[in-house]
Amino acid sequence: MAMIRFKSKRNQVWLEGGRVHKLILGGACSEAEILRGLYVNGVAVPEVFSVDGDMIIMEYIEGSTLTDEIEREVLDADKLAVCLVDWFAAFYLACPGKIRGDVNCRNFIVAPGFKIYGVDFEDLQDGAKEKDAGRIAAFILNYAPEYTDYKKRLASAFIDCFCVVLGVEREVVLSEQALEIDAMRERRK
Repeated sequence: MAMIRFKSKRNQVWLEGGRVHKLILGGACSEAEILRGLYVNGVAVPEVFSVDGDMIIMEYIEGSTLTDEIEREVLDADKLAVCLVDWFAAFYLACPGKIRGDVNCRNFIVAPGFKIYGVDFEDLQDGAKEKDAGRIAAFILNYAPEYTDYKKRLASAFIDCFCVVLGVEREVVLSEQALEIDAMRERRK
């Protein structure tokens, strides 16, 4: 089987022998520790098989990135939103006081049966859950083509479910979403 390379801005990541190999410039220990901690606490992340210097070898998760699914616009938006919120709820339970931070939709895999996995955990941040929710909703809305009916429905369903399940204020999430949208516009100038 040929080696398949994955898109990564900072690292080298590839599939070989049915396992994901991630060469992290600057050391793999932190990410491996985070992944192992999440995995043993029941959060859907790849299992780490080994760490050797700057290399992590981990489980390959069959599926598509959340970005790909958002761009295809075929999965049930309400169901996808609930599954994504379920992932975040498990994450916050395993990491009290921490947020995902890097909520780029490429860092989530939608596996068969709507199971969501998180990938790419170079660090975790301290912060409020509303920041994660607002930022991921902004990302959902802004994948090309931007602001389609599907993307608006998915972002809204995600925010609604997130607020109910995690007991946060919708207005705060919407404020964080607006901040991220403004930041996106600045980055794109």
